[in-house]
Amino acid sequence: MSQPLPKLTVADFGPGRDHVAESYHGGKVFAIMHRNDRARMFLPFVQVDPLDPFHYAVIHGGAEVTQFEDNELPQFEIPVHVVAELLVNEFGAAIVSMSIRLVTCYGHLFRTGDGGTLAEKLGRKLPAGVQLEASIGTVSLLHVPPYFRFGETVVWDDSLRLACTTGQPGDWKPVVP
Repeated sequence: MSQPLPKLTVADFGPGRDHVAESYHGGKVFAIMHRNDRARMFLPFVQVDPLDPFHYAVIHGGAEVTQFEDNELPQFEIPVHVVAELLVNEFGAAIVSMSIRLVTCYGHLFRTGDGGTLAEKLGRKLPAGVQLEASIGTVSLLHVPPYFRFGETVVWDDSLRLACTTGQPGDWKPVVP
């Protein structure tokens, strides 16, 4: 198991900071990540149906540990309570009636010894009424055109440029905090 990562606070996010919490597509997609995360360059081009009833929160999930992380190769943990506060700050009182899909690798994966999945832990910190869904496996959006693709595992093509999802689809799973 890797060493614990230093933890970010809400104050670490914003203009002029190394970490961002920003909306795309009229608020349908909300990203919490490092400003240099390569996934960030794809988010403006993700195909999102404006009639889709879901909002999408894009945050890296830990490959080894049940935690939110700031980047594909993480330098910091983003604590669950910080993610919850950033979401509430972004959506205000409207969050209580929202349906949010957590676009987070391993977001709904239960690891032995954990007190719940990452999505369940987040659900406990959000106001009552928020409906969350998450994927058990990995998420990739590094496609042309970009879209969210799920699978149990993601492998790289021979050029190491394009992620190819393999394994069983990691469909959205409703979250009960």
